[in-house]
Amino acid sequence: MGESRQGELRHNKPQRAALALVAGVRKARELGAKEWPVAKRTLSRWLVWSPILSAVAVVLLLSSFVIDRALHMHRVLRGVWVARLALSGLGPAKAAQAVQQLGARLEKAPLRVRIHRQLFELDPASIGMKINVDETVRQALRAGRTGSWSAQLLWWLGRWARGHQVEASVTYDLKALEQTLHAWETQAITDLPSTGGVVVEAGEPLAVYPRPGRLVLPEEAFRLIARGLGRERRDLVEIPTALVESKVEPGSVDRAVRRAKELLGNSATMRWQTAQ
Repeated sequence: MGESRQGELRHNKPQRAALALVAGVRKARELGAKEWPVAKRTLSRWLVWSPILSAVAVVLLLSSFVIDRALHMHRVLRGVWVARLALSGLGPAKAAQAVQQLGARLEKAPLRVRIHRQLFELDPASIGMKINVDETVRQALRAGRTGSWSAQLLWWLGRWARGHQVEASVTYDLKALEQTLHAWETQAITDLPSTGGVVVEAGEPLAVYPRPGRLVLPEEAFRLIARGLGRERRDLVEIPTALVESKVEPGSVDRAVRRAKELLGNSATMRWQTAQ
């Protein structure tokens, strides 16, 4: 009899587990039905207050923006830098004075330049480098004041995270810089292009045909050097070069050789070659 009772209990275990599960679900529903009104009231309050709180946050943000702009009227806006010089809150006169002092430091600091794996040093005085105070101050005052109001607001928000760099405007003697770059180019680059020409050896005109080569990109070099001169941190300036083809056609050299033979004849001695 005992063994029969134990077998019946083992047989009914799955049924009892199912009944317990059903009872648990019913109890959960009853509890949920009691707590739902509380959750509903909380959700309703949140839906009411959320737009109000959002509107208050927007009003506070816009008010802060307007007040800050009013405080900086006719002054450089918050977070504006030139090189390592902070101009935030300065009027035109004081900003110009600060930029002049910056220029005095920049004009004495040499700039390291690399062309085709060879290093050079540029003395700002050798090219008559000067900082353009008026233009630099004008750009600093314009920073954050261009574009739509939404763009200006986003710019203003961004200044709380990081500053805004204004490039110092510099002037220099373009001809002196061109001559310096040409001298560096000749020293650093061994495969300069050649326009070709005619060489007379032992009374016989010989053709020297044009060949491609590598040259400094002048406009890019001027831009990079000017930017480097306007920064107080003198980082190494890498001057790009490019492979260029000669503009002289081989046929032009052949015609020059024939003309040289006509002029040379059999008795004159001549040596002529086009400039590289």
